[in-house]
Amino acid sequence: MPNAGRIRFLTAASALLMLAVVAASAYIRASGGIDVQIARGVHRATASSVALLVFALMALAWRQPRLRAAASVAFVLMLALSAVGWITGTTPPPAAAFFNQTGGLVLTALLVWIYGRAAARTTLAPDRKLALAALGLASLQAAFGGTLAIFAPQASVAVLITHAAAGLAAAAAVAALGWRYAACAALAPALGVISVVLQASATQAGHALAGALLLAAAAYAQARATPPSRPLNAHNQLRWREGRTANSGTFRAGRIE
Repeated sequence: MPNAGRIRFLTAASALLMLAVVAASAYIRASGGIDVQIARGVHRATASSVALLVFALMALAWRQPRLRAAASVAFVLMLALSAVGWITGTTPPPAAAFFNQTGGLVLTALLVWIYGRAAARTTLAPDRKLALAALGLASLQAAFGGTLAIFAPQASVAVLITHAAAGLAAAAAVAALGWRYAACAALAPALGVISVVLQASATQAGHALAGALLLAAAAYAQARATPPSRPLNAHNQLRWREGRTANSGTFRAGRIE
């Protein structure tokens, strides 16, 4: 398997496991029953697996200049999350819980971003400005949701409405990137409504997972929309400037790296 293929495999596996970590963390926060021990076991196993995969990713990506910085940040963030989790244990203070949640979302998005950058050399890429705006809105929404979950679980109706409006804006921006991103965009607001109505641990975990998927989709789009890191030949310059996808006139053709 070529080096780029190994990097894509490691980032895809790590990102999927991080989604499990995010969902398990939300379930643990929302649940007080015996089954929380199962969630803790899932969280511990998946987080440990991510640590090993990110270490291997760092070793491979170090020889890839365009991926080295992002892989280094992912490695350092993984170490920080592991250290905070080990020090604070199963009952972390609010600040540590917020760092764990936010750091987990950032690590998930970063792994997906690396996957997008390591993807095939010729791909269809979304509009760069739209992708950046979607990533910004999804990041703000994730931070907003994390703040409410950790510091204000009993927020007022006005705050919840603001959170919902921000979520709809982020989802709309991601959906505007194209039909490939629409499913992730639809999940977050839908599960958000369900979590408010049902107030069950499983729906809270699903809401957190949907938010992570929304952020990951925006990160992937931004990675694919990033201009090539080295000059294109005349043929590929033409494809980059003139290409259009079938589902959106705002999309531009892919990058060659």
